Amino acid sequence: MIGVFLTLGLVGCKGLDTQDDLSVGASFSALPNLGLALAAAQVFKSDDARTWAFEIEATHQPWDDETLARDGNPAAGPWTQFQMGTKRVSQPSERRHSTRRYGLTWFRAGDDPNIVQVAGDYIGLYASMGFESEFSETLSMGPEFTLIAARMEGDGGDLVVVPQINWHLSWGF
Repeated sequence: MIGVFLTLGLVGCKGLDTQDDLSVGASFSALPNLGLALAAAQVFKSDDARTWAFEIEATHQPWDDETLARDGNPAAGPWTQFQMGTKRVSQPSERRHSTRRYGLTWFRAGDDPNIVQVAGDYIGLYASMGFESEFSETLSMGPEFTLIAARMEGDGGDLVVVPQINWHLSWGF
């Protein structure tokens, strides 16, 4: 069911009538572990001041930060995350521009997780701000800082806030 909505969102928002209406990307993702993310976006509104796109992203962070920094905590289990929301690009005609992302997220924290402290499935909201530089008509990249506010599925539990840092590489077509 969710797959149907995601597919409709990606192909139904807008006809592909201008350059970069559809994009795919990959990113290095850090916090609470280390890993990679894959994303796809479909523009649904664009003008000279900003561009809005529907975006989905899947992140998998299998490597604990203990690989880089020994903090005395046990190695954390894998972190898997899915996000669905909007991406806003300010001043899209400029080679360098700011980005904002907002939406819903679900993540699974494995054994001995960092930050959330309790393994399980969580659902919540995310907001991010970042910066992109275009290196060609179709290729852009840049950093992003995200904050996730979530609760464990089922019992609710306490609200957890998780920071995340991504370095995106996007290809528009």
